[in-house]
Amino acid sequence: TANNMFGYVSPAMSGVTLHASYYTPSSGNASTYQDFGIKVKPEMVEGLEIGYAFGTSEATAGTEIDDSTMYVKYAVGAVTVAYQTSESDAPTATDTDESTIWGISYAVTDSFSIAYNVSEFDLGSSTTDQESDGISASYTMGGITVAGAMNSTDNIAGSTATTADKDAYEMSVSFAF
Repeated sequence: TANNMFGYVSPAMSGVTLHASYYTPSSGNASTYQDFGIKVKPEMVEGLEIGYAFGTSEATAGTEIDDSTMYVKYAVGAVTVAYQTSESDAPTATDTDESTIWGISYAVTDSFSIAYNVSEFDLGSSTTDQESDGISASYTMGGITVAGAMNSTDNIAGSTATTADKDAYEMSVSFAF
């Protein structure tokens, strides 16, 4: 939500939801944005969700960027698998970016779950792709949740420098009262 922005989400009709938004700048700001999307959760295939969205932005007059994304997610029993691909198509190839992401999660029990995710980001301005992967787990007991994650990213922002590879670790404990 922002000033000068309009957004609409339709009621679900047989598992189909439409989304639309439009942003027009206030004085002194040249950027505009509009997008449209559809989300389908077919009633005949429980656990399946498919989505597609596209939009256009214009940061400066005459430099349109076309964005699009598509995803599919399927949950069956304790397993959820998802895949997404996105593209930001700019006027020049060096400004065009693409990404691919997939992940899987497994609820081992009602209290314990694990997940693994992989992503690849292709910057048009670089010949080297940024690649990331991560694994996470969480355990809930009553009002206490203990969670942890290990993530790794190589070639951050398309750089091949040795400093462009990073690993991150996170551990958290949260309480619900």
